[in-house]
Amino acid sequence: DSKEVTNVVTMGNIKITLEEPIFSEENENNTITGVLPNQPIDKDPTIENVGKNDAYVRVLLAYEGLTETQSQEVEALLDIDGENWIKGEDGYYYYQNILAAGADPIVLFTKLTVPDWGNEINDTEFKVNITAEAVQSDYFDPSEEDGSIISWGDVQPE
Repeated sequence: DSKEVTNVVTMGNIKITLEEPIFSEENENNTITGVLPNQPIDKDPTIENVGKNDAYVRVLLAYEGLTETQSQEVEALLDIDGENWIKGEDGYYYYQNILAAGADPIVLFTKLTVPDWGNEINDTEFKVNITAEAVQSDYFDPSEEDGSIISWGDVQPE
């Protein structure tokens, strides 16, 4: 005698979008020119969970065309919400809450202000590269002893 049973296992779905709706609308090809020192620029990296499962989110900012010091000066002027986003030692900003599937999008910052640099920066072009990553929140707790999220341990999303 023999019997057969088939089990179907469907994996979860983590999927996020990263857009800059205001910046993209105001600046053709996501490029702004003629920027002046101390000029605030509407820049709004917005992450939305369009998958089926809740997720933890982190964001990495990388600067091309600037020195390390200049990059730090730009980043220091970003209006990042320090209550909801904490920067880890690995350079990522970690969202301190679970981003539920279908929830309202979250924004890392809304303005980028160019520092009061001198003439040595004239005609310099730089890029701000933004990478957002998500990992499922079920059965995963990245919280530190104080409850903050400042890393994901060894977890690296694809």
